[in-house]
Amino acid sequence: MLRRAGWAGVVVSLLMTVVAFAAGTEYARSDWPHWRPMETQCWDVRQEVLQRDSLEPVTWDLASGACRVTAGLWVDPYTAKMAWIKDPADVDIDHTLALQWVHDHGGAGWSRERKTEYANFLGYRWHLRALDASVNRAKGAKGPADFTPATPWARCEWGTAAAVIIVIWDLDPEPRERQAIREHVAAC
Repeated sequence: MLRRAGWAGVVVSLLMTVVAFAAGTEYARSDWPHWRPMETQCWDVRQEVLQRDSLEPVTWDLASGACRVTAGLWVDPYTAKMAWIKDPADVDIDHTLALQWVHDHGGAGWSRERKTEYANFLGYRWHLRALDASVNRAKGAKGPADFTPATPWARCEWGTAAAVIIVIWDLDPEPRERQAIREHVAAC
């Protein structure tokens, strides 16, 4: 009986994948344009977040027209170690709830304009975060049930931010993800 149930799960999963593919809802990062230019500045959203999250004033390469941050001081908010990062090349801008996760939880049917708005949203401080590139890549598309920041303080902050983003963007997390958010927030 257990084997049969296991196979049934595989079949259902395959069918869901086929249906999603047939409906054109397969995730593609290119459908979520990010780091659009700022309206009143020469730099883009990535540079804006680097500037905002730096613990000291950033330095810029503006002379060449590049309009990019060349140095600052960042601390990764998700890890227990307080690693000072000075080179913006070592910093990724993290979507608290990753683009692929959002795609899978309500964003697949959004218009390209709405996806672009989500990918570049600066209206909520914790939506986009500057953090250590290796931490961001390890987090990947994991959502609340699969990603746990290292410290209770970081879990509290990340869980709270995830809950707010879910409400702002009217996303639909699974019950296990809702439970994980409650557990993250309980660390507060």
